[in-house]
Amino acid sequence: MTTDTTTAATAESLLDETTFVTDGYAEVFARHRRDNPVARDEKYGRWMLFGYDDVRQAYLDQRLSSKDGTIIGGSLNGQSDSASNRMLICSDNPSHQRLRKIHSPLFFRSMLKATDTATRQRLAEASQEFAAGGGGDLLSAVLQELPVSFLSLAYAIEPADAARLVRLSERLIGYADPRIGDAERPAARRAEAHLELLTAIMKLNARGAAAPGCPVAAPPQRADALAEMKEQLQQDEYLYNFLNVTVGGNDTTPYTAASFTEYVLGRDTEELAESWARDRTGFLAEVFRWTSTNAYVQRRALCDLEIGGQEIKQGEFVVLWNYSANFDEAYFGADFAPEVPHPRPHLSFGVGAHRCIGAQVAAVEIECYLDWFFSRAGAMTLPGPFERLHSTFMRGYTSAEVGMAG
Repeated sequence: MTTDTTTAATAESLLDETTFVTDGYAEVFARHRRDNPVARDEKYGRWMLFGYDDVRQAYLDQRLSSKDGTIIGGSLNGQSDSASNRMLICSDNPSHQRLRKIHSPLFFRSMLKATDTATRQRLAEASQEFAAGGGGDLLSAVLQELPVSFLSLAYAIEPADAARLVRLSERLIGYADPRIGDAERPAARRAEAHLELLTAIMKLNARGAAAPGCPVAAPPQRADALAEMKEQLQQDEYLYNFLNVTVGGNDTTPYTAASFTEYVLGRDTEELAESWARDRTGFLAEVFRWTSTNAYVQRRALCDLEIGGQEIKQGEFVVLWNYSANFDEAYFGADFAPEVPHPRPHLSFGVGAHRCIGAQVAAVEIECYLDWFFSRAGAMTLPGPFERLHSTFMRGYTSAEVGMAG
């Protein structure tokens, strides 16, 4: 799954779905940070920001709007999002503040604690079969279990239904990947995947709250929080944000875990395990920075403005490269360095009003995984590189083959 660096360096556009499939992309982004930190992509008609300071400021700049879609191709008409101001990811204030306030109770402390307990149980169960078979695709066998418990607990659905939503979400994110989607007709496949996932969510909602088969009981406040959400939201708002929470966490966490696993198994696992034990908080933050799973977000200019000496016209789209910002040489190194203090926090979850509402859930799930992984890493082997996902938005994988001694 590798090519020489010239392949990535001469790619027609960094916004093509194959950008992160080839080797050499890190050098391309580094050159942009050094020589062209605010650049125009003519193929997709978008401005791109590469440096940390520009990306961070763009997150905070209210002249840059989220309501017309934060993902390229995320809406069927290509110009504005059909869920504009009705879904967290594609809304501006005051709509965003309202939606965030309504959804915040899903992420309270007792829910995080229940998620921690349930996730550890699911990992333990999945690992038994995985080890018995001598390993296999870690992504499908173990890592896709990570987001199941929170989704089941938060929305009062069966774990099996939550697991199905995870699989459908993967198909949506991988719509342009030939192994998951359809590289020949990506737009049609994206529309189909959107419809499949939204239909599944609608059916679960119509069924009503179940008594989930999750081995851990949901906190008592969850039922009230869910009922209040449904009262305060229009039905389409509820469904759109159910989809938002599903896609927002169901791929990022498994891909983050996969990326870190591939890295660790090629290095001194004992040394990294000791580092994890010494400073879990710092280590966890470095995992999110170094993996930078969500590669970018998109904004649209509400008026003419200037960024880095470039004039952005009203209505033009601007791509904020989180991945590039997290490797800006002014603040970070290229290597995974959990014990080296960084002068700036990473931007993997964004910053400001649009900081990811599920960041704490992701931290809980990855913490569960790191405990699971480091207790077993000595028995794991890496037969080859993981298969990278064809996606410019999500730095993910389609498979993660790992050997494991019983």
